Amino acid sequence: LKHVNADFVGAEDVYECEMENGAPACDSDATRAQCTEVLGGPPECACRDSAGYVAVPGTPDGTNCAVKSQEFQQHSLDSYFRIYHSDRLDFGWRVAEIGLFSDAACSVAVPYDATS
Repeated sequence: LKHVNADFVGAEDVYECEMENGAPACDSDATRAQCTEVLGGPPECACRDSAGYVAVPGTPDGTNCAVKSQEFQQHSLDSYFRIYHSDRLDFGWRVAEIGLFSDAACSVAVPYDATS
């Protein structure tokens, strides 16, 4: 064909939600975050509140989701510890040991019997 009486326009968009649930824009685990495609833009992300997940404080919703904290009465506790993982938990959580230290450099261990 030498000539065509028409104009042609092309566009392309990537389905980010099909690739690791839209990571890094969304939490990579689809059980924690809902990824919604947006034509011509980044995906919209939201933590799955109905499944018990909320955004980690200081991060945009859907980017980094964590399990909701159980309600507790802070005034009834002497101390409160938050322990969380930073790696994937494909086969559950296995904790070999938890240690407490009395200084910020973690050089002075607190014996277990001194924590009661």
